[in-house]
Amino acid sequence: MALLFLLTGNTKAETTVSLNDMNSATAVKEIDPNLVKMGAEKFLDLTPAKYREMTGQRLGIKNAVALKAAQIKVKNELGDMQNSDPDIDKNVYILLAIFGLAWIAMGLFSDWSGSDWIINLLLTMLCWLPGLIHALTKMKDYYK
Repeated sequence: MALLFLLTGNTKAETTVSLNDMNSATAVKEIDPNLVKMGAEKFLDLTPAKYREMTGQRLGIKNAVALKAAQIKVKNELGDMQNSDPDIDKNVYILLAIFGLAWIAMGLFSDWSGSDWIINLLLTMLCWLPGLIHALTKMKDYYK
């Protein structure tokens, strides 16, 4: 287990992403320039009612739709940023799959919150080969 953590390096650390660093910052500025100052996580939790509490102004239908579109853009960019730099090298992932431990790598990639690692664990316990096949087919989701 210690070898696995040495090979994987640091797991995903908590980082705050600024909206200024993202391509969708211009879409956010069109709604309200002050929204760019808040972090991406807070922006994703923003609703028209919360906006009204913060500023005292109604957002309006046009800007509410623009807010939702900007939140979708930010969410997609955050997903791309998280998936673009995997924590585990592809060769280490393949070795873990061969040794029947790919479920550990899948769990680390999804922060233990998906069902892929559970399915892979069950398939590996059933017989080694189905777990290996599942791990190799799911590899395209983690490495793009």
